[in-house]
Amino acid sequence: MLLSVIIPCYNSSQYLPGAVDSVLDNFDGQVEILVVDDGSTDDIEPVLADLKQRYSQVSIVRQSNQGVAVARNNGAKASKGDFLLFLDADDVICAGGLAAAVDTIESDGAAHDLYIGRYSIEYEDGTVKCMPATLGNNQGVRNYLAGRLSVQQGAYLIRRDAYLQAPFPEGLSTQEDIPFFLSCLARLQCLVMEVEMVRYHKYRGAVSKAKDKALQEGFANMDVLFAPPYHCQQLERYRVSIYRMKVRGLLRIVAKQGHSADALSVWKGYLQRSGVPAWFDLRVHFKALKACLSAARR
Repeated sequence: MLLSVIIPCYNSSQYLPGAVDSVLDNFDGQVEILVVDDGSTDDIEPVLADLKQRYSQVSIVRQSNQGVAVARNNGAKASKGDFLLFLDADDVICAGGLAAAVDTIESDGAAHDLYIGRYSIEYEDGTVKCMPATLGNNQGVRNYLAGRLSVQQGAYLIRRDAYLQAPFPEGLSTQEDIPFFLSCLARLQCLVMEVEMVRYHKYRGAVSKAKDKALQEGFANMDVLFAPPYHCQQLERYRVSIYRMKVRGLLRIVAKQGHSADALSVWKGYLQRSGVPAWFDLRVHFKALKACLSAARR
């Protein structure tokens, strides 16, 4: 089984060698690594040349700066593997993670399309938080919405053919992962592995910027779920829950750094998308009012 590891890279040349090393230092199976340079403006060329010289498994895909979703999709199109793994340039694969994941797939007879492992978050102060991964009676969408299932780049392997049917949604400025994961959980046969796959690094400045972008984008990243190629019957069944998760997240951002007008806009957007059930969602109405008051007091 050939595994394709796709690493989008934009101005992350200082981290990229660590990501590549974490794959090839700990896995001796059949693997190719595609580094997708998303129009980087830092000094990435010597880094790419060194990686190519050190590792025959590394190839480079180049594109103008179009964002991480396009980079992942272009990497997937150029790949040749049976399964894909997407790794961010500043994260590292845990020792033994890939070997254990491939063993799981092979012992399973590759009967599933998506294999989900565990991951941990490392914060700037060095603290580490381990994240849960459990499907629970094949209720992947429900558990994801409830926070009982967590998925992260670098911590799952997906069949290439299944991925290309509904890849990462393009044109979003942030949080393209969430609709992609929900779509996969709704459409594909999934299996959780008791394998720690990746150490994910979280930076305070990046989180703040992501929140700003999320507020600007509103419900766009959930709207894509209800249009081709992502829309399916199971997602429709969870429409209100999906938008409820989104509106709560947006209202939390408004309460911390938005304006009263943002709270009103978010609340109206939820009502428009969720229909009659939203009018009786008293918790969301209360959160909208609370966010509005919090924003007004700042």
